Amino acid sequence: MYREDGSDEDFEYLKYYGRRLGEELEQTFDCHVHIHKGSAYLLSGENCRMGNTFPGNNSLSDILLLCFGEIREKIESKQWKTEPGEMCSVNKIEFEDLLKKVKKDYGSGFSKNYRDMPEGEFVKTVTDEMERWMFLKKEDAMQQIRICPAVGKLQGSYPEDYSGGEKDEQ
Repeated sequence: MYREDGSDEDFEYLKYYGRRLGEELEQTFDCHVHIHKGSAYLLSGENCRMGNTFPGNNSLSDILLLCFGEIREKIESKQWKTEPGEMCSVNKIEFEDLLKKVKKDYGSGFSKNYRDMPEGEFVKTVTDEMERWMFLKKEDAMQQIRICPAVGKLQGSYPEDYSGGEKDEQ
């Protein structure tokens, strides 16, 4: 849940009663509740079976996790700035370039379907999946992508000795 998506009353309720709610959820399910200034998350544990969860056991989830690592690097290096509400707005072209770079650097480790996918289709597939899981919001009128704070909670990487991509050659 993001503060900007709901009412102030809902978020204030979470702020004051979230700890108690979190304790009850954690006792009932294998999960953890995280409440921040502008967002709240329910992070499921390995044995939690509450509907669909991310990451799934599939190639697209792995690709998203790799993208999150690259996004996090951009934010930590101050190339991309975060806003007071913990969101990060970036130009759509710049965001798409990052996704293309992930495909170039790590694509040899992707399943054949994603490895052979045309660049434009790859960018659309990854962007749509990120939006579906509320990791980003498209602002088409402004040609902006708003990256949600949940991206900073997750990331993936290949092992240090991975040599399948061009990243090692740079």
